[in-house]
Amino acid sequence: MGYTKEWWDKNRALVNERRNEKYQNDPTYREAARARAKEYRDRKRAEAKAAKPKPTLEVNGNTVKALTTAQVCKHAGVTASRIKYMQRAGYLPTALVTRPVRLYTKVQADLIKDLEAFLRLHQDRLRGPTTPESAEASKKLNAKTTKIATKWET
Repeated sequence: MGYTKEWWDKNRALVNERRNEKYQNDPTYREAARARAKEYRDRKRAEAKAAKPKPTLEVNGNTVKALTTAQVCKHAGVTASRIKYMQRAGYLPTALVTRPVRLYTKVQADLIKDLEAFLRLHQDRLRGPTTPESAEASKKLNAKTTKIATKWET
């Protein structure tokens, strides 16, 4: 049989005082209380994560799994600011969904990874003085960005 609301209203302060005193003075009770609190937090986190829908995108009539910017960064080995730079520079189109977060497809993540590898390989020629090698690298970059633009929404 449980306690009534009236009893709890009358005795709440005393019960809390005894509980706090026991927590302060009994290490076994304190560890058990901490373990219960951790278990409760972990359970609530797991429930929240399970309830959170997985992001998807609609691409050409198909629903595909979407990747967040953080996932793309990890996959491609770049930072979020690097991806924004590539978009501002015109190397990449913008993400298909930008609000509340930017979402990308797996194909787009692979294109970003390939572009980053290309830029790292040719960075000296693209930034340096105009030479036949730099002109050739610029041509290759233009071809690559055109290819990315055509494949971006697939």
